Amino acid sequence: MRAMNQRVIEKFRTGGDMGGMPRARMLLLTTTGRHTGQPHTTPMMFVRVDGALLVVASNSGASRDPDWYCNLVANPSVTVEIGTVEIGTGEIGSEHFAAIARPVGADRRSALWQDVIGQIPMYAQHQASTSREIPLVELIRPESG
Repeated sequence: MRAMNQRVIEKFRTGGDMGGMPRARMLLLTTTGRHTGQPHTTPMMFVRVDGALLVVASNSGASRDPDWYCNLVANPSVTVEIGTVEIGTGEIGSEHFAAIARPVGADRRSALWQDVIGQIPMYAQHQASTSREIPLVELIRPESG
């Protein structure tokens, strides 16, 4: 999995073909390892709902949370890299920014979950395959509150 993620990260950053993964729905999330203190970058899908930038800790429906989620719970300061395409030139680049990763509370999760699975239906399948409630995480730019 690490080798595949490294290839996706490289292709994302260079504008290469990511094997059918939609660039417009992907970001790179860099967390700090809770045991190592080292940066870890993970490619993942994201959704926008009412201005919120959300990622889903589905771990493909596994019974445990993904490592990146455990890392951001331990240290919510993250770096986000979102792909961009320059209108007119088609030039592919990316936008980097620091963010605070905040797991979505139960009070908002239910409504946001419906929006998430409306945009990326596979997450409903992931939720159906595990007994844990899959966490949603909002990535917040410090200047946006």
